[in-house]
Amino acid sequence: MDSTKPKRPGRYRGTTACAVAAAGIGVAVLVPPPAQAAGPGGGAATLSATPVAARSDWTSYVEAPSSRDVRPVRVVRVTGQVANPSGLVQGGSGTTTLTYPVGGTAPVLVLDYGREVGGYADFSVTSAPGPTVLQSAYSEVLANLTATGDGGAPSGLNNSGSPARSDRFPVSGPATVTSPGIQGGERYELVTLALPGQVTLSSAGIQFTPYLGTSGTYAGWFESSSDLLNRIWYAGAYTANLTQVIPGTPGTVRYDLPVVLDGAKRDRAVWAGDLNVADRTLWDVLGPAGGEYARGSLTVVGDHPATVAVLGTPAVGVANLPGPMPGVCQGPSSASCEVYSATYSMNFVLNVYDYYLYSGDQAFVQQEWPLVQRELAWEQQQVDSSGLFSINVADGADWNVNIHSGDYTAPSVLHYQSLLDGAALAGALGDTASATSYRAQAAAVKSAVSRSLWDAALGAYDASITERGFLVQDANVWAVLAGLTTPAQSGPLLAHLAQGLSSQYGMLNVASGAPPDYGQIVSPYIGSYTLWADYQAGRPDLALSLLNTEWGWMVSHDPGGTTWEKIESGGGLSGFDSAAHAWGTGATSALSQYVLGAQPVTPGFRTWLVQPQPSGLAWAQGQVPTASGALASRWEVGAGNSSLRLTVAAPGGTSGTVAVPLLGSSRPIAEDGRVVWDGSGPVGGIQAYSDGTYVYFTGITGTHTWAWEG
Repeated sequence: MDSTKPKRPGRYRGTTACAVAAAGIGVAVLVPPPAQAAGPGGGAATLSATPVAARSDWTSYVEAPSSRDVRPVRVVRVTGQVANPSGLVQGGSGTTTLTYPVGGTAPVLVLDYGREVGGYADFSVTSAPGPTVLQSAYSEVLANLTATGDGGAPSGLNNSGSPARSDRFPVSGPATVTSPGIQGGERYELVTLALPGQVTLSSAGIQFTPYLGTSGTYAGWFESSSDLLNRIWYAGAYTANLTQVIPGTPGTVRYDLPVVLDGAKRDRAVWAGDLNVADRTLWDVLGPAGGEYARGSLTVVGDHPATVAVLGTPAVGVANLPGPMPGVCQGPSSASCEVYSATYSMNFVLNVYDYYLYSGDQAFVQQEWPLVQRELAWEQQQVDSSGLFSINVADGADWNVNIHSGDYTAPSVLHYQSLLDGAALAGALGDTASATSYRAQAAAVKSAVSRSLWDAALGAYDASITERGFLVQDANVWAVLAGLTTPAQSGPLLAHLAQGLSSQYGMLNVASGAPPDYGQIVSPYIGSYTLWADYQAGRPDLALSLLNTEWGWMVSHDPGGTTWEKIESGGGLSGFDSAAHAWGTGATSALSQYVLGAQPVTPGFRTWLVQPQPSGLAWAQGQVPTASGALASRWEVGAGNSSLRLTVAAPGGTSGTVAVPLLGSSRPIAEDGRVVWDGSGPVGGIQAYSDGTYVYFTGITGTHTWAWEG
């Protein structure tokens, strides 16, 4: 293997970690030399002399409301006696009166806020001639709206969130009434009277409490020739924003740290598995500002080590003894946490590693290192004589709330990945003994998984040593991301999954005919990993197909502009499930890191890789924020792959590798107006090499443009 070639850092990365010092944001702007005359590479030289122009119209895709005072945009339905219902709509005039006559029918007014929002509901009552009760109910999806909401109230694990999906406000005269708790996610609001009487309103609204992500606060952005992909990127960004809890937000206990919840509506809790997707989204959208939410969430989880791995057990453990980590926490660092499952416990190590890779924050790694060690020691205790990680009914819950018991592929793959990440963290801290030990343990697990769980007839990994012969999504895409499959295996395996698990709404999590311990849904959570695996394996065609079906379905159906918790049979969303769920936002990071191609190689993006995959698009551009500033990638492809131009702008104090796509042919490539690759090798002292698919230019700093033509 060529040691100079950077490893493509997919979802799970084994890159050796190193410390990074934050640098300034300055970007070197190079004045290109005169373009070369016509001849081999002459057209490329001319193209590369002019950088790809940066666009600014991406701001039109941002989903956030324009202010925290959100007003309805239309009236959906009116029944009973409601005078001037449009008076409550933004831009409307006059007051709105609801009348409930004794012995008559209660008035009903359904308002639409135009997008998913969240916060405190409020009403301005201008008159109420006698005592009555104003009632409001909330739903993310119109089809699920009832007089008491959509049934998706937070569970007992929530902190900052109303325990019901409807509110009652006794009124007897002019007043401003506000809901006692945060309604985390709603697009639709049903307003009625619970008792006979009359109420006149001058306004109705939502005081928006999540992070207000705007074009001014987004440090990262994305735009391409596909309107659908653009909408998908910003739907993921907005969904992540809806699950961010700003420090100081009231709750059962006031939030003292920035954290990321699983869903805007439910459960409104910090879940370790969900963080594995959500934190990456926040980094690609907000950069270090998003990293604060990742760090806060990990701090909460790390403050509550567990003793026993029993579902629902309070996480009360001793930090210096082997033991699992919690899977779910209320939110503030002082709040309670519970054990969920062995796999969610493993996610603590994966999440710490991801945070370090993006931030370069070695001090935080040092702080959490004893917890990483105790988790990995506990994991090793669960490995049985077969060499596989063994689960049971107490710790065998998966992400889909299915309970498994025995030697399953998915837990063993995550155990393998946690050992690799633990070894990288150990190396960063100079603990060579632990790094060596973890790598040796990982090698043993890899051997056991390959020996016991690969099913050559199926062309995939089996679900477990006892449940064989049917496809499962999670174990197989995680295996690809972890590097358990060879490059020759990965592409065919992913294509097999795409065909065998396909539905009109996206990829099913398990094939039909599976045992009863598997529930069949379309999961944007495991779908996020599938996107990353497709791109990492060099199958952008599979990724684009999944983006168009699964994410295209979500952003094009009520409530629109968000990513869901799951897609039920028939394409619907139940009232219980969340329409704004952070674990479904992986398409945002997939587009940033594989279509733009901007990825960290060493912690904090001290070194980076820009390797765009243009398949199916005419152009794309945007930037990924880093601790040192923005890493920008802008590219365009000529009709019929007749040309390509790529501009990369790197933040000061960093360097990296730029991989120029060849799109099927060997070609001369020019950089900043001069030929630097003659079609078979570098020219003029340039450091570059090719794998036949890309030409890799190494040691890049500042801003440069590459191009080829013909």
